[in-house]
Amino acid sequence: MRLKRLIYKLILLVLLITASQNHGWAKKESEYPVKIETSLNSSLVYGSLGEYVYSGSRTVSRLDWDMQGIVFTGFSINAEISKSCIIHAEFNYGISDDAGRIRDYDWENSDSLTNYSNHRCILEKAFTFKASAGYRLSLSDSITLTPDLFISAFDIKLTALDGYYQYPPDSAPIDLYGTVISYRQRYLIQGIGITAALSLKKIKVSAELAYGFCGKCRAVDSHHLRDTDFYDSFDSVKMFSARAAAQFSLTEHHFAGLFTGLISMPETKGDEYHIDTSSGARSNTLQDSAGVKLKLYQTGIYAGLKI
Repeated sequence: MRLKRLIYKLILLVLLITASQNHGWAKKESEYPVKIETSLNSSLVYGSLGEYVYSGSRTVSRLDWDMQGIVFTGFSINAEISKSCIIHAEFNYGISDDAGRIRDYDWENSDSLTNYSNHRCILEKAFTFKASAGYRLSLSDSITLTPDLFISAFDIKLTALDGYYQYPPDSAPIDLYGTVISYRQRYLIQGIGITAALSLKKIKVSAELAYGFCGKCRAVDSHHLRDTDFYDSFDSVKMFSARAAAQFSLTEHHFAGLFTGLISMPETKGDEYHIDTSSGARSNTLQDSAGVKLKLYQTGIYAGLKI
């Protein structure tokens, strides 16, 4: 429901921007017919997810989940519905694969490490979605600046397989087999962005900065060997992202390009409760007892069609 309300707000924004043009809609439509670009992309993603448990000001547990060399594929669509009004939507899907390692650190009633485990990290699923509406400003014949409003959604699920644990950390490793931990992070973020673009005869270069200031995250950590599921909620997630791209015109209607970018969500505190899956017993909710973090780097290529 929240996502639907945000989409309705974006649609309303597009209508308001369009209605605010200097000329009537009928004249604009004839002068600037709707232009659509659609493209497919493939990229490599490197980064990590962080998971934290706090006791007051102390960090008592930290899990570092790798996302190394994950292949994402996706598509995007850009619609220029007037000379200045641009709407954009994109969807990307991560292909399930080995993502690296997951390392679990615990500090029980001490500042010294007491528990340590290390496992294979498997990406079970991942997708990202973004929709935006922007107003393009022409600074010259070749340079434009486009501020926009956007909503983004992320859903990432990882699994810890096999590996070993050490208790205490300097003891002999004890092997583990099968699924040890499952972890899922889901984000919904609203924010603002700005894109600068330089268009030459056959090349278009662009740079984008975005700031998500109204983000929510829901996370579930299932410790299968302990029969415990941890449920975390975060209502003040911030997001910073940057992206650069170079696009080349191949024909009048075809183009290709490459891009690179960064998405960062700094460590954020939230609330947590847990459920004993063997008995169904639920704990009390502890405020500011859980933490979350995400950082991803992406590099890829794309090809598309102008309609």
